[in-house]
Amino acid sequence: MSRSGSHEKLGEIARTVTVGAAIQSEYADRTLYRQVFEDREEKRASAFGVDVDAADPFGRFIGGLVLRGPDATRLARHVEGQLADGPAPIHEDAPEIAVSIPVRTPDRTTYAEVAARMGREKRLDPTRDAVTILRALTGNPYAVADALHALGAEPMARDITLDEVRAALGHLEADRLFPDAPPTVGKAMQALLRSTTPLSQAELAEAAGVSTRSLRRYVDALDALTLVEATDDGLRFALPTREQRGADIRPAVLDDSAAARQDLLFDVVLALTDDPPNKLLAAVFTGGSYDEGLLRRRIPAVNPWIRIAKVLCNDPEVNTTAVTVGNPTTQTPIGADRRAES
Repeated sequence: MSRSGSHEKLGEIARTVTVGAAIQSEYADRTLYRQVFEDREEKRASAFGVDVDAADPFGRFIGGLVLRGPDATRLARHVEGQLADGPAPIHEDAPEIAVSIPVRTPDRTTYAEVAARMGREKRLDPTRDAVTILRALTGNPYAVADALHALGAEPMARDITLDEVRAALGHLEADRLFPDAPPTVGKAMQALLRSTTPLSQAELAEAAGVSTRSLRRYVDALDALTLVEATDDGLRFALPTREQRGADIRPAVLDDSAAARQDLLFDVVLALTDDPPNKLLAAVFTGGSYDEGLLRRRIPAVNPWIRIAKVLCNDPEVNTTAVTVGNPTTQTPIGADRRAES
């Protein structure tokens, strides 16, 4: 399936999930969907009305749905957007009620558990760096499981080595590496992971089956994240090969306890854009932090790289987003009215 087709398919699934979530939400034992979104007058006429408590206009989500698969994390973003838009237009007589619905995605703990479970089969214990790298380069725990499954079993339990992490990732198809980035990135990563020697940009483009022109700025972005290193012999992925086992080769960001995602992203922005306006950079990156919303809106090419920067820096994460669905109240709570009158 093409990326555009996949995007459309995820959108269709998200719409179905949103309708189901609204049906599984209630206020005072009344279904949110029927009360707020039902467009058939005869159905609304046959439904019981609802008395809205202005001080408490929020109902509850009584259902639950677990979606598993290679695109589950990407689907979550579609679901969040579709929930915010609603399953259908709000009808004009809808009561002012709403429900907060949580959307949860895998976090570091999820990836660590998958790596540990697969590691037990191979007698390979995942290290902190291994989990970080596996999570950064893949889009979901399923890809991590498939990558580690390709490794052979050891006679005795030991820690997984970084060259084995490299070999495991090299077994994945290109579209499962950096899946949210343009296809060129995944193809280049796969070629670098599988190569036992450094490659020039021309050699990398040939091995990846992409043009040198399309490759150049992405290599610079990967270098900004310290995932790719430029050596005298060419470009190499920042992990040892089997022949280099034990060598201190790994992304430099993992050695920097003070590494901050805004510093990585600033360099990524410079790599992906041609002379970004200074005013924009000053507005986005200010006060030792950055405005993620503004960055996503004004420089959308950076969006796929934000998650990777966060993972590499082991940033604290919020993996649950609460989305309000329904017809949020504009009424003033009764208690507030009384305080205003006194």
